[in-house]
Amino acid sequence: MRSQSVYVGLDIGGAHVKAVGIDQYKKINLIFYEKCPIWKDFFLLKKTLHKLLKYLDSSKATFGITITAELSDCFVNRTYGAKQIYKLCKGLGIKFYFFSLKKQNFEKRINFYDICSMNWLATGKYLEDKINEAVVIDFGSTTTDIIIIKNQKIVNRYFSDFDRINNFELIYTGFTRTPLFAIARKIVVNNNVYNLIPELFSTTADLYRVNKLLNKDLDLFDSADNRSKSKLNSLKRISRNFGFDFEKNNPLINELIDTLLEIQKNQIFHCTKKLIKQNNIKSCTPIVPCGIGQNIIENHAIKLGYKIKKFSDYLIGGEKEKYHASMHAPAVSCALLISKFID
Repeated sequence: MRSQSVYVGLDIGGAHVKAVGIDQYKKINLIFYEKCPIWKDFFLLKKTLHKLLKYLDSSKATFGITITAELSDCFVNRTYGAKQIYKLCKGLGIKFYFFSLKKQNFEKRINFYDICSMNWLATGKYLEDKINEAVVIDFGSTTTDIIIIKNQKIVNRYFSDFDRINNFELIYTGFTRTPLFAIARKIVVNNNVYNLIPELFSTTADLYRVNKLLNKDLDLFDSADNRSKSKLNSLKRISRNFGFDFEKNNPLINELIDTLLEIQKNQIFHCTKKLIKQNNIKSCTPIVPCGIGQNIIENHAIKLGYKIKKFSDYLIGGEKEKYHASMHAPAVSCALLISKFID
């Protein structure tokens, strides 16, 4: 049965395609999340979008689209990537607008530079008139976006990936796809230093999988060694990154895992604290977690003494639908923003 979505937010990433549909009452009625490694074959995006359209009556839907896939290395540069994605969407025969950094956000005449990697801005734009002050942390599969809202306005200072990764607003660390050596090159456990081998032997999916914090429906990518995603194989992959073979009676591996997870979470909140200080945000300002790793952010924020506002509280629908939509905040934000734009 096809969803009767009137507005669809579509977030086209380099690794995943995410879509959230809403009806005329802004109620969530569609959630779509698919693996789509565009860097392997751009044709995969066309195939994935056609799969999405099978769930919709696309003749009745308006799409609000945001992209980060343009940075994939299958394209010669980002502008060319944005043009190719636009061209593909145009060939689908759907009514769509691309989200832009311009004041109107959805522009009919596109400047391709203005639509590149603006998915975080869509999330902030949706929330900024709904909450006076907040720090939004979108912990996704690959990256973490930090969005600062103050006096009902986004106050982030930077818009390009280059500027954002060098100013604490974008962190290339994620819930499932980050290589372990990208978290740290060495860690300290019980006063001993352990070096990580800089090879793609394992990812953060292994860490969270071992600790039963990663649901199967979010665990979409193949493991680093293409073996199964069992706890045992995950432990073997993590051990390999430290240069030893996993043995069941060796307690060190669990300490290494816990340490890496703490380092990743502390890295995110170190950047959060920097931005709070830079923007003179009150210490009582709530954290709004979203993304597929939102539970990790929420639990760590509570541990550190932050207040929490749930992204799902600003959505309409069943509790399950709102929760899952909040994992794809830019997509659901684009759906809601395009509904406002069209109305």
